[in-house]
Amino acid sequence: MKDCIYSQDMYPYAVQTSTNCIIPMKGGRWDPGRDSHEYWKKASDIYAGNRGAGKNTPETLQKNLDHNCKLSKQLGIGKWLAVYNAGGENLCAMKVAPGRYIIEHGCFYVPCESEGEADYLTAMLNARIMSSPIGGAKTSDLYFGQGIWKAVPIPRFDPGNRLHAGLARAARRAGRVSERAYRSERGRGNRSGNWTISRIIREALARDGVSGVIDGLCRDAIDEHYRRVAGTEKSYWDQGA
Repeated sequence: MKDCIYSQDMYPYAVQTSTNCIIPMKGGRWDPGRDSHEYWKKASDIYAGNRGAGKNTPETLQKNLDHNCKLSKQLGIGKWLAVYNAGGENLCAMKVAPGRYIIEHGCFYVPCESEGEADYLTAMLNARIMSSPIGGAKTSDLYFGQGIWKAVPIPRFDPGNRLHAGLARAARRAGRVSERAYRSERGRGNRSGNWTISRIIREALARDGVSGVIDGLCRDAIDEHYRRVAGTEKSYWDQGA
């Protein structure tokens, strides 16, 4: 059994999901005993009897679940992930532990070389100062997609860079603030959707002061990278970003 993350489970920094799925796989391979299990046989028969007639429709339930190897690739990654929603008015990002969750449709994920890199990227993506350049990289009014990585000069994580390391530390602090705010709202009976709860979390981050810290570090890290690559003393933030 695995926990799943859908776009409606996206909140700034902290993972909060109650959606589970059962997958007959071990590591990144299908469990050879699945065909003898009554539940799997029943589910496969239901799929076969109701699948679409299109030529690109997967023929079996197994092929549908692992279409283009999207499922097996995830199970075999074994890395920390930075996850963000593919669409919506505001982007939210959070780090995900290796092998802990299945990332479902509506979200993108970036495999990271360390937990620190995942922290760093979530700080970059959640930073208030980044909302304008990231929003400007949308391919439509409500779709972020993967274009942000080409449109926004986010430098590759360097653990020896004090700005990058500072962002990773601040993201961990932001994760604790986010989780407390989420649990507090749910504990008080607030059953609002992720847009409202995310706004409340961002307000808590601002009160704590960590969002201001992240904005400052993010501004300096982007500038440091931009100036080196562009060979200029000008600030990236003066370029109409």
